Amino acid sequence: MNSKKSIWGGLSLAGIVFVSLSTGCGQRAENGPPRAKVSGTVTFHDKSIPTGTIIFLPEPGMNLPVSSARITDGKYAVEANGGVPIGKHRVEITGWAHAVEETLPTDMTTPNKNPQLLPDKYNTKSELELVVESTKSIQKDFVLD
Repeated sequence: MNSKKSIWGGLSLAGIVFVSLSTGCGQRAENGPPRAKVSGTVTFHDKSIPTGTIIFLPEPGMNLPVSSARITDGKYAVEANGGVPIGKHRVEITGWAHAVEETLPTDMTTPNKNPQLLPDKYNTKSELELVVESTKSIQKDFVLD
């Protein structure tokens, strides 16, 4: 009798797995949410940001991944994993005069030789936003003053 229960239990589990895979249940996690490639320029006081990062943080309560890209010579492109997920995002931008790797302190007592170019209102206290409405590529320039 126990062998019949384990056979039926195994068949039930196999059926659940088959139904899940055939209805696409596991596919969404593999491919993630719908996204759009986002690219553009970032300027501060009418000058291109030499190097930095741009981060797209999903609206609180949305179960979406964070997207980011490096800024090089004032240009960025978020293309990894298909881009930025559809939805509303808070945008944080950091900028430095030199590449971060070139100016990392050798120990904790060495002062940072590469200060942040942008005020907090563009990064830690940013109110910049981007709404991604479709999977079409987006050109979004950020002109900061």
